Amino acid sequence: MEEHDLNIDLNIAITASGYLSRTYADAVRGTGQIIELPRSGGWLIRNDIPGTPYFDAAGPYPLFSCSDWNELPADLKNLSGTLVSIRIVTDPFGGFDEDILLDGFPHIMRRYKMHQVIDLEQEPPRLPENHRRNLRFARDRVEIKKSIYPVELSEEWIRLYGILRHRHNISGAADFERWSLKRQLRVPGLHAWSAIYENEIAGIALWMTHNKYAYYHLAAYNTNGYSCKVSFALFDEAIGFFREQGFKAIDLGAAPGLAEDRNSGLLRFKKGWANRELPVYLCGRICDQIKYETLKAINHVSGNHFFPAYRDRPLKQIA
Repeated sequence: MEEHDLNIDLNIAITASGYLSRTYADAVRGTGQIIELPRSGGWLIRNDIPGTPYFDAAGPYPLFSCSDWNELPADLKNLSGTLVSIRIVTDPFGGFDEDILLDGFPHIMRRYKMHQVIDLEQEPPRLPENHRRNLRFARDRVEIKKSIYPVELSEEWIRLYGILRHRHNISGAADFERWSLKRQLRVPGLHAWSAIYENEIAGIALWMTHNKYAYYHLAAYNTNGYSCKVSFALFDEAIGFFREQGFKAIDLGAAPGLAEDRNSGLLRFKKGWANRELPVYLCGRICDQIKYETLKAINHVSGNHFFPAYRDRPLKQIA
């Protein structure tokens, strides 16, 4: 199969669920304002540029999805007079033509990370021995339950995510506030599984879905969850469900961090389940070149390794 054989057929009607839904964009907007992209069916989040009267926009964390990528350049051009820049990370199942994407993002379009993918239309991969051993260990110790109403997990989810935040010193876009964590559980197309150890929830894993594509979203565990290796049982249960429900593919994500660490333990965990890799792209559009260069100069930024470059460090106040 070629690299994009798994991509969404744009002739298929796509329901507004998962990362495609306004509900999700609203849940992760922080203090920003939602921008609707009416032609393409996507969403951006407009943010203040600190210390300035200006604004820029970004796709919702962690991925930007839309229903018609061919219309995205027209949507972006209509925003040129209101923003300094726009940044997105693309959906690995986007189905876009790279020339169309370049039309919308002429200033930067580069491969950002390789995502681990399970093509459910292929034979399932044989799990590595370490995965099989840990899966048996977890299955012997915990019960996995799928939530009918994920919002009922709100308090447990917030508590577990607090453990995750402290354990990994989470900051930036993934440092969700309490209201955001609760609202994400209400997103159409969200699926949640819990691992039960001695009658208590030891871990929760969340998955977003739209149009028969599933995306690993977030997971968090307590001390018992880590010691019982519940991540293996939670993944196994979710993957089996999506396969049985006739889903086409599952995106497991990539290594954490801005710079992809191919030796990370989390990446090894994801690779053990996957049978494909697909790229995601970091894309940037400069809407106002003069303001963009002014912000770079004020903040003494010369390179272009980060986009937008003026956000590479805390911005200085404009007098």
